[in-house]
Amino acid sequence: MTGLDAPVTDHICRAGDKCQGRQRDSKDRNVWVPAATTVANTLCDSCISSVEQAVATLWGHYMRLHHILGEMGTVQHSAGKHPSPSPTVPINVHHDALMVEIVRTVDRCAEQVADVLHMSNPEHERPTALLAAGLAIIEPNIRVLAQVGRFDALEWKKGGEEYDTVELDGPILCMKLLDLRRRARACVGELQGRDRMPVPCPRCEYSELGRWHGSEVVNCNACGSTWTNDDYKRMTMILADDYKELAG
Repeated sequence: MTGLDAPVTDHICRAGDKCQGRQRDSKDRNVWVPAATTVANTLCDSCISSVEQAVATLWGHYMRLHHILGEMGTVQHSAGKHPSPSPTVPINVHHDALMVEIVRTVDRCAEQVADVLHMSNPEHERPTALLAAGLAIIEPNIRVLAQVGRFDALEWKKGGEEYDTVELDGPILCMKLLDLRRRARACVGELQGRDRMPVPCPRCEYSELGRWHGSEVVNCNACGSTWTNDDYKRMTMILADDYKELAG
């Protein structure tokens, strides 16, 4: 089962094989089982906690990208509900597009939460104002977002020529926020400098362990876990022993 493929009637985490609370199957150690949920068709507590951590860092990652791109040259992009697929070409199109996606996704999440909680979701022209307003709504309400039901939304097709109607819901939006945090960290790492570690993260098992240049800690870009240098060395030794047991 892959992420977000779980049947809507099952009380298992919708993150599927990306579930932060998953455990190895007692009969087959090579199989991971997503955590159970009290409410059907949502995320487990561990995944909700991960989304909360991700959302708490999005503002910092966005502003870091904004600062770096500002140093490289003026970046122009639309923060509207449906920005043009062909804006003025900036110095770094990839990073600018990610910033646009962060603002759009956060705003979409805020719309859904505001609708459930009967709150106002003011519109803003400036991307930073729109992002700040959206984060203020969703940051304390990730659990509400994770339980939003299915709805139709417009997305640009890959070719960027026209819109396509897609079906979304709260768990999908939550996983999008996690992915945006991961990609934003990776982009900042490309610009700041980051050394990748050779072993996967022991908590989420993604190969996203690394150390920012100038930092004294090792962190995972996927789940946000951090370790000191000494803890990382001990962790790699334990991980190596575990792999030997599995191989045996």
